[in-house]
Amino acid sequence: MFLPSWWKDRRDNPVFPWRLRSIKENVRLSCEAAHPHPDFAIEGNLPDVNETSQILLACGDEIYFHRFARQLAFTVKQYSPATRIHLHLFEPSARCLAEAGILEACIGKQLSISHETNERNPFGKPDGIFFAAGRFAIASFLARRNKVPVMTIDIDGRVRRNLARAFDALQHHDVGVMWRHPEHRPWRTILACAVFLNNTEPARLFAGRLAEALRLSLMKQPAYHVDQTTLYYLLRYYSFQQLKLDVANLDLAWGDHLFGEDSLIWSAKGKRKAEFLASTKRRQAEI
Repeated sequence: MFLPSWWKDRRDNPVFPWRLRSIKENVRLSCEAAHPHPDFAIEGNLPDVNETSQILLACGDEIYFHRFARQLAFTVKQYSPATRIHLHLFEPSARCLAEAGILEACIGKQLSISHETNERNPFGKPDGIFFAAGRFAIASFLARRNKVPVMTIDIDGRVRRNLARAFDALQHHDVGVMWRHPEHRPWRTILACAVFLNNTEPARLFAGRLAEALRLSLMKQPAYHVDQTTLYYLLRYYSFQQLKLDVANLDLAWGDHLFGEDSLIWSAKGKRKAEFLASTKRRQAEI
């Protein structure tokens, strides 16, 4: 029996028209808001505002921290010493915070780790849909607070190269996203494993609008992911309204799930996630 291409995506993505309309409406509302910067409390340590180097941001819950954060932090330190790494934890336990403090001490000032309670989580329990979308409010906050370039990546990544030249190549753009051409489904057109925000006012405004649109969607407690679809419709809104924004098409090297040797960052995706996790455990045992 023939099934449309979107049918298998229906469980985790907003494939139905009424879901897509809701996300588009939230994008419109965020763009019309006077100050689209959601307020919330962040605890822990934050990157030094007096430093001017770029920030690599990764967010996750306690489970992902234990599985991947240590490897990510050490690979940034090893391969890209001029890049700062900031980790943000959702609803961590006291034990997790203690381990985060140990990791900060091991890496040094290159790493900072913050956290938040469940105050911002509308689901009332740990939820991957909130974690995936909620990280962009952290990116917006850091972009406004530190006024340096911020690259948001998945926490289950591993840096493979010095990122300095790759960041330099983006210096004349406001925002960078991964377009998946010739993909046409709104929830798959953009891959959210790497999103770049430059130190420009258009980038900070875009980040605030993205965070607000995602907040509005999350308040409805969706049973599907909204981050990639919101990015798509927000960029489309900018294009239709002819709003000022210079957008770069990020190379897939920023989040390579095929583990190419020339990639900047390996990312654990899809069927190879188990392989990536096993490799990470082996490497952690060697550190």
